[in-house]
Amino acid sequence: IVVFSSDNGPVYDDGYLDGTTVRTSSKESDGGHDGSGIYRGGKYQIYEGGTRVPFIIRWPAKIKPGKSSAMVSQIDFLASFAKLLNVELAQDEARDSRDMLKAFLGEDTVGLPYMIEEARDNALRRGQWKYIPGRERKNKKTVSKSKAQLYNLAKDPSEAQNIVDENPEIAESMDKQLKKLVSDGRIRK
Repeated sequence: IVVFSSDNGPVYDDGYLDGTTVRTSSKESDGGHDGSGIYRGGKYQIYEGGTRVPFIIRWPAKIKPGKSSAMVSQIDFLASFAKLLNVELAQDEARDSRDMLKAFLGEDTVGLPYMIEEARDNALRRGQWKYIPGRERKNKKTVSKSKAQLYNLAKDPSEAQNIVDENPEIAESMDKQLKKLVSDGRIRK
């Protein structure tokens, strides 16, 4: 089994002297090169350009060549490979890892029912939908709150159109789910 992936989306100035002119992921391109392609953002950002990564798994004896749209997360490697290898995990091990072996083997085309994306903020992915809650920002004199964001990634993979106002029921449902995951201790605030 060979697994090829990355830990995050692209970043330009990552400390190497390689000629980049853009500081971290503050712009979409550097010298005409857009490392995240059609996806918005890069490393350190909650958008798909920062959280979506390449993922290839090759196992000629078990996996047929092809492309899958199943939603998976690297955090699920541990539970999935433990199942594959018949390794029993203790109750306190891999608490946030889910068994996605069927998706990794190409037998499940849907994958996870939901996924948390983390950068400096949290976002919730559920099917084609991505929800980013509004965030309260404080400085010495004022408090401001950014607007929540909702994207239909099937229609808008670049996250260019915030459709939260047009879909209040979906946004409210995803906001409740995200808050419950935080209150249950499943993710950080």
